[in-house]
Amino acid sequence: MNKVLFIGSHLSKEKGTKSASENVAELLKNNYEIELCSEKTNQFSRMVDILVTSLFSKYNIMHIDIYSGKALIYANIAFKIANLRKKKIIMNLHGGRLSELYISSPNKLDLLNNAYKIISPSKFLTQFFNSRGFKVETLPNYIDNKFFPYKRENIKKYSLLWVRAFNDIYQPELAIKTVSILKKKYPEIHLTMIGPDKGFQKSSEELISKLKLQNNISILGKIPNEELYKYFHTHQVYLNTTLYESFGLAVLEAASCGIPIVSTNVGELPYIWEDGEEILLCNSNENEFAEKVSEIFENQDLEKKLSINARKRSEEFGWENIKEKWVKVINETI
Repeated sequence: MNKVLFIGSHLSKEKGTKSASENVAELLKNNYEIELCSEKTNQFSRMVDILVTSLFSKYNIMHIDIYSGKALIYANIAFKIANLRKKKIIMNLHGGRLSELYISSPNKLDLLNNAYKIISPSKFLTQFFNSRGFKVETLPNYIDNKFFPYKRENIKKYSLLWVRAFNDIYQPELAIKTVSILKKKYPEIHLTMIGPDKGFQKSSEELISKLKLQNNISILGKIPNEELYKYFHTHQVYLNTTLYESFGLAVLEAASCGIPIVSTNVGELPYIWEDGEEILLCNSNENEFAEKVSEIFENQDLEKKLSINARKRSEEFGWENIKEKWVKVINETI
């Protein structure tokens, strides 16, 4: 059986949520032998793990997740070793900042020139890199809808949910400032924030105190991915405040559960979701976010429409619709 080595940050045990590649790799095990690298949380340990595995593991194909930032260092290490070993490489473009990186420093993405295949879940990134002379194929992320069932029966009124890492890219402060505005009209409003700390939880807690929102906002930390549906089922609106979005798996999971979504209008999101029908999109501004949330609070017909349509859209990304494309890409690479 052919073996595929998936290189990336596979940190579900630490973060509580699985990466897109972890999910895909798990479901491809019936078709190929699969190895994941790396599950190490320490950066140095992860680098060593990727180096050793890339050098000594027996694999036919290497699949590399390509992100901007520090993750690109690990990708380059794996690529260089696989290239020396004359292994075929599939590069998967994920990072929402990759287009900006290519414009400012194209040499940092020279590794793309040596890929056997380049894929991306993002139509935006596919179009961007194809216009620069690369050959990129869109291969959407998938969702297992049975783990994110639709249910809108036990909703707590005026409740908001935010599920992301506390990182500058995801702008937790935007969600907090939105609550501050909405509290004037809805004193009982409550925001639940879920996700690991990536350096911005303390500043978020300080902002909550400064705005006197301690009774209106709860920070729960990381929650296992398989338990997130419980929160999607009980909150009225989901806030997605990211600055960049190469696909938006968290948004897809929320949509599957039927929670209406208010999101920044960035990256892949306007390519996937129809504004006003499946999602409400707006600029990265707390006043606009508060206005959109208030529209949902005040309009039950809109709330119901967004919920039902988002669920229907999410079903198009079920594994049964995506699997054939993955198998085709891998078989063409072998």
